[in-house]
Amino acid sequence: MLKYIKIDIKITNNSLNLPKFIGSMIRGGFGVALKDTVCIYHKRKCDECFATSSCLYFDFYEKVNSFHEYRFEFEIEPKEFDFSIYLYGDSTKHTPYVLASLLKLCSDVGFGVNRIKEDIKQIFVNGNLVYENGKFGEMNYHILETEFNNYEENIKNVKIKLNSPIRIKQNNYLQKKDLDFLSVLTSIYHRYLELLKKPKERLNYEPKFEIIDKKLEFVDFQRYSNRKKTKMTLGGFMGEIILSEIDKTSYELLKIGEILGVGKSSVFGLGSIKITKGCS
Repeated sequence: MLKYIKIDIKITNNSLNLPKFIGSMIRGGFGVALKDTVCIYHKRKCDECFATSSCLYFDFYEKVNSFHEYRFEFEIEPKEFDFSIYLYGDSTKHTPYVLASLLKLCSDVGFGVNRIKEDIKQIFVNGNLVYENGKFGEMNYHILETEFNNYEENIKNVKIKLNSPIRIKQNNYLQKKDLDFLSVLTSIYHRYLELLKKPKERLNYEPKFEIIDKKLEFVDFQRYSNRKKTKMTLGGFMGEIILSEIDKTSYELLKIGEILGVGKSSVFGLGSIKITKGCS
C-alpha cells in the first residue's frame, strides 16, 4: 500500500528572476527551514546527534544510500513560482512540520543566493485548502492510499509526458542516446519496493506494449552541491512517449510513477511524469 500526501504551494507575487530549473533553489532553502524547525541540538553536527533516528531533517537530507520519502514537483522554465512536495510513507505523519517549514522557507529563509522572501497565497494538502490570507485554517485532509489493481481495466493507449528530466542508469551508465521504456517501468517498480522497505528485484511479469511515437530530448541542468563543493549535472530526457496495447500492470506502474517519480534525483524535482489515457 502506497501512502502519500501532496502539498501544493501558490506564491502571491513572484519577485524572483527564476532560473529554468528551480529544484536546487527550493530544496536548498527548504533544508535550511526544515532544520531550523525540527532540530533540537543546533550546536552539534547531525552525525553527533543522539536524535537522528527520529529526525525528519536527517531522514530528508543527511541519510545516505536510502529512499528519501519526499520529492518536489514544479514546471521547467516556470512562468509562475508555484511548486509541490510529495510526502510518502512515514514522512506523512510529519505533515505539520513540513507545512511550518514551507512557511518559514518563504517568509524567513528566502530563495536563491540573495535569499529573496516571497508571500504564500495559498497552500493545499491533497487538494484541500489549509492556508490563506496569512494563516492556517482547518486541517481537513487525509493521507491518501493507493496500490496496484486500483486502476481501470482495458486501458490500451496512453501518452507519457516527461515533465522534468528523467535520469536512468543502465549497467552503471546514464542513458543519454535513448530512453529504454522497460527501464522506466523497472525504475518505478524499484522505487515502489524501496518505499515498502522491500529488496529490489526484477519485474515480476512480462510487460506488453507497442511504442507508436517517441519524441524525446536529452536536456541538461546543473546544481551546486554544498556537500561536495562542486557543480553537478542533472541532465535527463524530456518529451513524450505514446504507447498502444499496454498491459494493465504496466499501466498501473505508470500511474504509481506519477506519484513517486521516475529515475534518479527525484528529490530535486526530476522524473516527473503525467499519464493520459486513450491517446493515439
